[in-house]
Amino acid sequence: VLYILPVYYYIVSVYIHYKNGKQNTVILITVIAIGVGIISNMFFTPIIGIKGALLSGGISQLFMCGAYYFSGRKINNVKEDTNW
Repeated sequence: VLYILPVYYYIVSVYIHYKNGKQNTVILITVIAIGVGIISNMFFTPIIGIKGALLSGGISQLFMCGAYYFSGRKINNVKEDTNW
C-alpha cells in the first residue's frame, strides 16, 4: 500500500506540471527521487533484505508525492485559510 497509493496522487500532479510547462520540475523531482531511492536501498536492503528494498521504494514514492504537493502549490497558487 505504501508503494502504490502515492502514485495515484502524484500522477495528476505530473499532468498539471506538464500542462503548465513545468517539465523541468518533473525531471528534477524524478532525478532527486532516484537518488533518494538509491541511498535508501543502500541502507535498508543489507539490513532487512527484500523488505528493505520495498521500504526504500515506498520512501522514494512518498518523497515524490510530497515534492509534487509542494511544487503544485506554487502552480495553483493555493492559499491556506488558517482562520477557520
